[in-house]
Amino acid sequence: MITGSILPKLLLQASRAGKQERPAPARKARAKAEAWEEAVEAGGLAAAVRAVEAEPADAALKRAGVASAVAAAEERDRDLFGKAGKMPGYPEGMLRNIEEGTMRTLNLYYSSGGNTGKVAERIDRTLEELGAGHTSIRAGSETEVDVLEYDLVFVGSGVYAWLPGKPLLDLLTRLRKGYVQSGAIKPASPKLPGKKAVVYCTYGGAHTGINEAIPAVKYMAQLFDHLGLEVLDEIYVVGEYVPENMREMSRAGRLGDIRGRPDEHDLNEVAERVRGLVRV
Repeated sequence: MITGSILPKLLLQASRAGKQERPAPARKARAKAEAWEEAVEAGGLAAAVRAVEAEPADAALKRAGVASAVAAAEERDRDLFGKAGKMPGYPEGMLRNIEEGTMRTLNLYYSSGGNTGKVAERIDRTLEELGAGHTSIRAGSETEVDVLEYDLVFVGSGVYAWLPGKPLLDLLTRLRKGYVQSGAIKPASPKLPGKKAVVYCTYGGAHTGINEAIPAVKYMAQLFDHLGLEVLDEIYVVGEYVPENMREMSRAGRLGDIRGRPDEHDLNEVAERVRGLVRV
């Protein structure tokens, strides 16, 4: 299958050639067709595109070059990429590792009122739909985990006085101390190839909006940044106030009426972010 971005370029140049120039001799048409076939066979579509960009289009391209190039490219694609239909030069990032079954993913979170739990569940569901084998852990006082065993780590919490929840806060502290002692946290925090993290939170923001949540997310990210993981993204999700004595802030706070959030729209946005991130 030839990609949509390449075929229109070939056809457009061919069309322009047909309108602007006289038909070339049959011998030139055959030579052009043979050159296209050789280019596609030797280097695939990339070579064909370079050829189009390097030479002015003419009637020979319209009459013979396009047809032979498209046919040869489609045959080459089928041979090289089969049903997957992936094109050379277009890496699929972590999604490729998921399909090959080689990527390990962790979703580590803490939720007290259920808002972050909803987000964590949607992340889990999306990873399952993508075919990613993953582990989901709700942080607690007895939690033990080695985040370095994983290629992609999601870490999330609600926001409590500008920080993540205490069980997750304590776990991150224990992990930091352990990694310092083991030497895994090094000066300058050199990057670990292929290791990535995504940080997420739910927050009410009644007083200063998202500014209340930023310190919590930055705090959670620091362990992974220190270890050398690439922090791909930060996901901020609005969540209502759950405790009875705080529910009025779900209606009267800086963000307006946030009752019922995170709702399905919020969770769908999270799912789309996850689908996009695994392509990095």
